[in-house]
Amino acid sequence: MAISSQRLSRQDWILAGYRALVSGGAPALRVEPVAKAIGATKGSFYWHFSGPGDWHDAMLSYWMQAALTDVIDGLQGLPAGRPRLDALFEIASAMGRGAEHGGTFAEPALRAWAGSEAKVATAVAHVDAARLAFLAQNLAACDLTKDAAEQGARLLYACHIGQQAMGQGSVNDTKDLAALLVRLVGP
Repeated sequence: MAISSQRLSRQDWILAGYRALVSGGAPALRVEPVAKAIGATKGSFYWHFSGPGDWHDAMLSYWMQAALTDVIDGLQGLPAGRPRLDALFEIASAMGRGAEHGGTFAEPALRAWAGSEAKVATAVAHVDAARLAFLAQNLAACDLTKDAAEQGARLLYACHIGQQAMGQGSVNDTKDLAALLVRLVGP
């Protein structure tokens, strides 16, 4: 997907990196082919990044901000428990429509990349732990015991990640599982 001839931003390169990652995996994260795909030069790349490692770090930071920090911060104004969980599943559904910033199509590619790159594995582990804690906290606010909330969070998250990896199912399926979980193990 070529981008117009106007000056490319750092974010344009980050998002192009995600498109390359999704379509070709970690080996596709090379400057020259990505530059060609977006109609840019390597000079444009080096205007924004000191090298591929800097670009990859920026991609990870962008994903962590957009797919974790912004999401959790955006939900803080809602009451804990079911209102936050419902809103979370809606946000996750909207994010799943694109490859940018950890959408459904990007996360399996990020997880695959984590298998060969330690800094990516560290970032994915951090995001997973924070997401699990957030889910458990909000399941506990639905009157589940701490243990049930923690186990339920792992179950819901595993289902969601599994659906992403299989490229099927929807966030609404996970939302239905959350409602079922709360009914089954709730008071």
